[in-house]
Amino acid sequence: MNLVEILSLSVKDFFTKEIIFKLFLVIIVSILIAYIGGFYLLDSLFNYGNHYNEADISNSIETNLGAIPLVGIYIASIVIWIVVALLAVIGAFLGFYASVLFSLIIAGLLTPSIVKVLIQRRGGSIEDIQGFDNFFTAIFKILGIVALHFLTFVLLIPLMFIPLVNALLIFAVLYSFFRYMLVYDVGSNYLAKKDYKNIVNFYNLDIFMITLVGYFASSIPFIGIFSSIFTVIALFNYFHSKST
Repeated sequence: MNLVEILSLSVKDFFTKEIIFKLFLVIIVSILIAYIGGFYLLDSLFNYGNHYNEADISNSIETNLGAIPLVGIYIASIVIWIVVALLAVIGAFLGFYASVLFSLIIAGLLTPSIVKVLIQRRGGSIEDIQGFDNFFTAIFKILGIVALHFLTFVLLIPLMFIPLVNALLIFAVLYSFFRYMLVYDVGSNYLAKKDYKNIVNFYNLDIFMITLVGYFASSIPFIGIFSSIFTVIALFNYFHSKST
């Protein structure tokens, strides 16, 4: 199958009753998490919002550095700009990271059951599912992926002060995280390790397009909750077409 056929088949799979039922559970869990998280967030803002804000930071810096003769006010202005820019970059990164991470957690929990549903829809059986890596190995690799991308972000912080460049870097780091997590998740739950190594590589354009579409969708409110599940389905169909 070509990429268009894989995506078309994935859309059909996405709206089957088995998958819809799983999505319904996702909606319920998401609403509960949003309600609980929103409650604690509002409570925190109400209690501590007046004690820590951007204006306080700026005033504190200006007061301490502005007293330096001649150049003090200029140094204070530069430091304020750097601090505010850094907070904005970190805030944007954490916001996007949280939405992507939430969708990945949902996908990770549902991937094994989705693979079972899809393999049976293709006329196969659960015995056809091979997979590789045990639970502890998988956790270790996932933590490695998280640590690698976090370290990459930290090393790139000096470039985050450059307009447009910072947006591109955040996009690249988060897309790479999204791709590696889902490709490994689906591959390790379905393919034999040998087949996984033969199919998956950095220059695979089909995998790039599938995960890129899923990543863009993951940043859209509400739709993002389901984008990772659709990406799981599309990756399964791609792996299935290459391994049969």
